[in-house]
Amino acid sequence: MRALMDVPRGNLQLLPYYSRVAATISQAYPEVGAGVLSAVEAEFDALAAKKDLTRAGEEPRLRVARYLAELIKFRLAPPSALLLRLKMLLDDFSGPAVDAAAALVESAGRFLLKLPESRVRMENLLSVMMRLRNARNLDSRQTNAVDNAYFACRPPDKATQRRRRPPLQEYIRHLVFEVLGDGS
Repeated sequence: MRALMDVPRGNLQLLPYYSRVAATISQAYPEVGAGVLSAVEAEFDALAAKKDLTRAGEEPRLRVARYLAELIKFRLAPPSALLLRLKMLLDDFSGPAVDAAAALVESAGRFLLKLPESRVRMENLLSVMMRLRNARNLDSRQTNAVDNAYFACRPPDKATQRRRRPPLQEYIRHLVFEVLGDGS
């Protein structure tokens, strides 16, 4: 179980695979999934309590936030675990809490919006996050992180497709503009 908690530093792309391994093992040994979840939650809560504003303190916070989000997507944790922590981060929406909230929403926000039991609460938290983004004076990096997280959950509508004309109108346009228009 300790091996599942020791994700190499700087390798955030491995977190989904660690979560998948934990989910696979927990089907046979449920205590492994519960142990990993409790360790991740304890580490998240400990890092959230710290007010470390250095760049070195940011990486473990993002790693744990993304790991928790991946565990939620593999159903090792209830959605309420992430929603509770996201609410806690939105209550203190400054500094490293902004980055952790953006990481949580970017990693598992779309999944939670699709779940019927967490849809309403996640929509409310997303609207609170966007209101806080507009109300607070965040630097451009944090503003972009919040925007990217929001649009990862709710992608913008697709561009309108060009309307197709019926074949007869296309042929008439071809005759008028191309055949008759050049030298005739």
